[in-house]
Amino acid sequence: MTRDVAARPDSVRVTPDDLARALEALQQFLKPNDASKERIEHLERLFEGDSEKALVVGWRLQAMSIVVAVGKMPPGAELESAVGSRRASPLIVAAATEPLLFANGEPRFDAARFERSVLAIVVACYPCLNSF
Repeated sequence: MTRDVAARPDSVRVTPDDLARALEALQQFLKPNDASKERIEHLERLFEGDSEKALVVGWRLQAMSIVVAVGKMPPGAELESAVGSRRASPLIVAAATEPLLFANGEPRFDAARFERSVLAIVVACYPCLNSF
């Protein structure tokens, strides 16, 4: 099944809310060094047994963390909504909408495209940061 889903990861609908819920759940219940198998099992429980969605959500979070670790995100990219939720985070929105790619079997986003998407979201959502 993993190979089938990897061939068409963008066919599995993932929303910013899905990613935010998954990120919060993973941060709350798992240790940073937990194996990916435990992460996927936890995500499957979160998404009520939908293993395809669990895989794609895990891949999108992994791809986002890679881009964020090596890229330069624009000011405002780390902002959360007024109520303190990650749901409005430009990073989460971009991670839910950008095409998911695979390089050497690992999930990735096109870094330049991801950064442009985040910038567009920041400018649209936070016009006061439009000065950079």
